[in-house]
Amino acid sequence: MANIILRRFYLVTRSSLYIASFDETDGVCLKKLAGRDNAKIVVGHCFTGELLAITDRHGVFPYFQDFSHYSSARKNPQLPEEVNTLNWGGGTSPTVALFTNQKRAFSCYRAKNLATPDPRWRPETEKTLAAIGRGHPRFIPARMPGLRIRFPEAQPPTDV
Repeated sequence: MANIILRRFYLVTRSSLYIASFDETDGVCLKKLAGRDNAKIVVGHCFTGELLAITDRHGVFPYFQDFSHYSSARKNPQLPEEVNTLNWGGGTSPTVALFTNQKRAFSCYRAKNLATPDPRWRPETEKTLAAIGRGHPRFIPARMPGLRIRFPEAQPPTDV
């Protein structure tokens, strides 16, 4: 049975909603679908690149592999933390949540008091990251602590 490769997902930041997609010839496109008044990137703008990094505080951004320190014969694409930041393209503000379902992404985008990342959408974000997996040809989740999407652990209630 062949593996199914996720071809698109939705990203919510505090100010915007994006769709990430790819094809084998043109690379990745991170297109803005909606934005609040304070958003700097206009709706319809598409960030393009070879690969798409998925991080928490740096958001999601396209990047190009850097073969000055790594062999171009590598089987898997370089992680975003393995390339020089000069190879990182423009991107989004910090990640709130990731979705495979457009309606759920719009629900999140319209919600109030969004956190980065937001625990209310942890199941959807984790499901999306699992669907992307570690071997995706274009969507590359960061693995390094401080870059990868991590939800804060629930704090036990304190007695007052």
